[in-house]
Amino acid sequence: MLNLLEWWNFMFLLPIVSGLVLAFALSLTGAVGESGDAGGELADGDGEFGDADADAEFADDGHGSEHSASAIGQVLGFFGLGQGIPLSVMLPILFLSQGLSGILLNRILAKFLPVPAIFAPISLAISILLAALIGQGLAKAMKPLFIGKSSSVTSKGLVGSLGKVIYAVSPTGGVVHVKDRYGNIHRLSCRSYPNSKKISPGSEVLVLEYLPEKGIYYVESSDISLERRKDV
Repeated sequence: MLNLLEWWNFMFLLPIVSGLVLAFALSLTGAVGESGDAGGELADGDGEFGDADADAEFADDGHGSEHSASAIGQVLGFFGLGQGIPLSVMLPILFLSQGLSGILLNRILAKFLPVPAIFAPISLAISILLAALIGQGLAKAMKPLFIGKSSSVTSKGLVGSLGKVIYAVSPTGGVVHVKDRYGNIHRLSCRSYPNSKKISPGSEVLVLEYLPEKGIYYVESSDISLERRKDV
């Protein structure tokens, strides 16, 4: 009988348990399928969470940050994440797929490679690949359902929204995350107006203008906007 507590099986048992616990917890809170963690796309296709165009705009803040963000986006995309499907749906599926396939592969490979130190790494590599393929397939199949349901905000529709600065915003570039009325988070390529001060990461900003020909937004600190309204 397969001993699930042996290290070569236990490393696959952990993601199975994690996936089940996560799915159970989300079902209790009613968060499964909600769009708040979807990382949704813009309906008119001008950009999406993790958009490479947005990353390119903050090159002045350091190539290391740009490459790091791009690498993270590629890893998430490899598993089908960041394509508009809620994490509350994708993560339990990915955990369960990787864990179950790993234990099954261990059982099969153990018949041909009796040494766990040999077959366990092979099972691990293949199970990760299988989980990624399942994630990509589900993301493509489910994307129309979630995008059509939860991301009906156009690029211009984000004007007037409040956002959080992720990479410092200056007249030459920057990146801001904005949550729309559906709870989707959009990654925006932003700039501040000429001669304005650099807005540091973590600051709250107000989206003032969108230039469709350049695909960029102009923002300013929410504190400045508040002071301007008081003066009116």
